[in-house]
Amino acid sequence: MKTWLFRITHNTVRSRMRRGFVRRLLFSRHQDALVAQTPTPSTPQQEIERRERHVRLYNALDQLSDSYRTPLILYEIDGLSGEEVAELTGVRLATVWVRLHRGRAKLLDLLNKEERP
Repeated sequence: MKTWLFRITHNTVRSRMRRGFVRRLLFSRHQDALVAQTPTPSTPQQEIERRERHVRLYNALDQLSDSYRTPLILYEIDGLSGEEVAELTGVRLATVWVRLHRGRAKLLDLLNKEERP
């Protein structure tokens, strides 16, 4: 029983660490550009709201399955073409477009659900 529980815990932690590593890797490249694009908030309330939006976005991305999250990040954030995403993920180009469409819809749905009390 201990071995089984240890293995489940180990796999869960490894998955979370891998997800965090990928996120840091992808977003660290764009950190300077994001900071340059973001206007300096004029009030502490605006800074809090900006941070809350980022937290909501990351939480929504975490809830997406890998099949939707990966093409979404590669295409929208990294700026890769559909062909490059298809090559990296090993799926057909048509599948990439479908996953992008569905991933965007699911992401918006998750964000809208969080907004509603």
